[in-house]
Amino acid sequence: MAAIILILQVTRTSAQENALKVPEFGNVSMAELQMKTCDFSPGAPTVNLLKYREVKLSVFPNGNTEVVTLTRYRVKIFDKKGYKDAIITIPFNRENTIRISNIKAATYNLGESGQIIITPVKEDDIYKNKGEKKKITVR
Repeated sequence: MAAIILILQVTRTSAQENALKVPEFGNVSMAELQMKTCDFSPGAPTVNLLKYREVKLSVFPNGNTEVVTLTRYRVKIFDKKGYKDAIITIPFNRENTIRISNIKAATYNLGESGQIIITPVKEDDIYKNKGEKKKITVR
């Protein structure tokens, strides 16, 4: 049993040392805002700047478990063709006890004088599509 614990501790330490530094929500760089095209795909209408998922599992003394998933997306839109890529869909199974909460979204643009214009996405612009029988999609 001691060897297994040691392996888990080493793995955990190693993962923390090599952890990806993910920018905080709302922390957008001027370079991202000034980007006019994608270097590796010229002419692309969008580029995914960030797709990040962090999963935490909690096991309680009574045997119940809870899985919390933090998902973050950052999309740079270069032209109107890319608007469709700004729709983020979160599928989940209705039969489980899954809740989606704490949805935050905003758009960031550069104004004519170079100032950052932040437009929060309103709760009314986030909706649930209940069209499918076994899952609900939040967009």
